[in-house]
Amino acid sequence: MKTNLDEHNQISEGYYDYVFKKSSGVQSKWHHLKFRKILEAVGDHKNVLNIACSAGTLDFLVEAENVVGIDFSLKQLIYANANNRSDCNSYVCGDACRLPIKSDSFDLVMASEFIEHINTTSFDSFLEEVYRILKPGGEVVLTTPNYLSFWPVLEIVLNKLGDVDYTEQHINKFTPSRISQMVVDKDYFKIVEIKPFLLFSPFLALGKWKLADSMFEIETPLAKKAGFLIYCHLKVNK
Repeated sequence: MKTNLDEHNQISEGYYDYVFKKSSGVQSKWHHLKFRKILEAVGDHKNVLNIACSAGTLDFLVEAENVVGIDFSLKQLIYANANNRSDCNSYVCGDACRLPIKSDSFDLVMASEFIEHINTTSFDSFLEEVYRILKPGGEVVLTTPNYLSFWPVLEIVLNKLGDVDYTEQHINKFTPSRISQMVVDKDYFKIVEIKPFLLFSPFLALGKWKLADSMFEIETPLAKKAGFLIYCHLKVNK
């Protein structure tokens, strides 16, 4: 798999979990609102797989009978198992493009900010694997930066001021139309929704944490045109 995940593996164990649980500031609110959007898709799904689960924050938040988080980074999984383990979830170390998961075994697959780390050939393999392990009628939810928005500018700022530099990590730059076309070309999934989301709301957390939540709802119509992230919701075509 052509990827720059080795650079991603340099991130300290539990980094994003610490950010989320801090519950203050822009970066923390960003992850709270992003996960809020993803969790809307869980619904009544009983068996959920979270690909590139990292420190396990999202897995712990999912309410389902069986939640499995998979990641290539053993150190992140050790942290996840120690800090975000529940009676319903478990963790597996593995490759997202060669999933160590049996076919037709999950109702829902999630992958938050993962596909920008792999090239187009690997993304095709990823879609094939997700299709394989999903049951008929299963769904997949992806999020990734929207390079048709002001994300490139925001990324430059993050690289200079933040704790993590994404320059060498984000090797695949998606727009809503590009990801839609790639999904259609594979013919594995029906598109439920592919829309941008998340715009100004996280930045309000600098002043008022809860005000950011209100803005998240208010800004939705505008965010669907210019949001920093893409929300991709697909249903398996089998």
